[in-house]
Amino acid sequence: MTKTNELWFSKKLIEMLFIFSVLALRIQGMEGDIVFDKIKAYTSEFSIDKDAPLEIVPCSIGNNSREESNSTVLWWNGFNPVYGQKAYLNRNGVNITIENGRLSFFFNPSSIMFGNNFKIINFDEFKESLTRVGIILQAQGIHIDLETCKLSRVDLCCNIEVDHDVNLYRSALQLISPKFMPKKRVLVDDGSYTVLNKSRQYIFYDKLKQMKSNGIDIEAIDIRTHHIMRVEVRLMNHKSSKNSLNVETLGELLDRNIFTHIKNIFKDIMKNDFFRFGDLKNIGSVISTDSEVIRQIRATYPNKAIDIFYLFKYLENESPFSLEDLTSLMTACGYSPSTISERKKQFLFALTLGQKDGEKSLRASDLLAEILSKIIST
Repeated sequence: MTKTNELWFSKKLIEMLFIFSVLALRIQGMEGDIVFDKIKAYTSEFSIDKDAPLEIVPCSIGNNSREESNSTVLWWNGFNPVYGQKAYLNRNGVNITIENGRLSFFFNPSSIMFGNNFKIINFDEFKESLTRVGIILQAQGIHIDLETCKLSRVDLCCNIEVDHDVNLYRSALQLISPKFMPKKRVLVDDGSYTVLNKSRQYIFYDKLKQMKSNGIDIEAIDIRTHHIMRVEVRLMNHKSSKNSLNVETLGELLDRNIFTHIKNIFKDIMKNDFFRFGDLKNIGSVISTDSEVIRQIRATYPNKAIDIFYLFKYLENESPFSLEDLTSLMTACGYSPSTISERKKQFLFALTLGQKDGEKSLRASDLLAEILSKIIST
């Protein structure tokens, strides 16, 4: 079989795969629990066919000379170098970039399999998605060893069915200060809440709203509720992915045991790093009184102790307590009168917030406890 025939066959195979993807999407709903969303990987070991349809961004010309600046060899065609700032190609859900001698690409396994990223795929579907990525790359004249590619970004996600409109949870989520994020930004938008820094991002958003805005046919998916919250943890570089998941390459994700273990890692990250519940639960198990709990929390998180304590009480399913009780506790723990007074004002204001579902007032702590419990139970 000639190379032209091979390319024709590969392209036809891709067309067939996507036809089957659409058919599968119409018969499969929100299955699975937790898995990968977007994955980005890179390699310095690659070859490019001469007729590969990559778009090359040419090197810029210096102001005082006719010589090209930022000149770099992107790859070699035999003994002939291909120069440019970078090259890129987007095909069938795979986005490829070549820059500084490195080929990087990203894809969404669910989108590769089913045409959008709503469905949470299982291990066998994930393996198939990588096979399809390899076919797509080869059809475009790009040759790499997928399994040895290093991970530079991994997004973990789950879909949870929440009791209320997703927007109602945004104010409650703003009470959380995630672990390991001293320099962070917070983005609040219609239907979404994001906390991010250079290495990690947490995103909570209305999945159905996002899909509709992207022109995806919701009717083609078997969804029986209007309140689907998408929860994502994005590990934004190689170091973050390695430290959090203890994996470095795409090939390691093809181990069924690792795939299953990563689901538990996602739950642990949400429980212990975002909600910080794991550390607080350990404190509570060895301390008998509320005042001692506050003192222990205050020693580690002096500016957030009362907020964390209040959330801790609800996550432990303990009975609510009054502002008077809280005032007494703060006094016993050595808070100044001005701090106690300011805190009372804040809590009284929180009780008046307009988070309502019909006639039922919604406590921020109840909303947070609902999110965490549903993530853990997936």
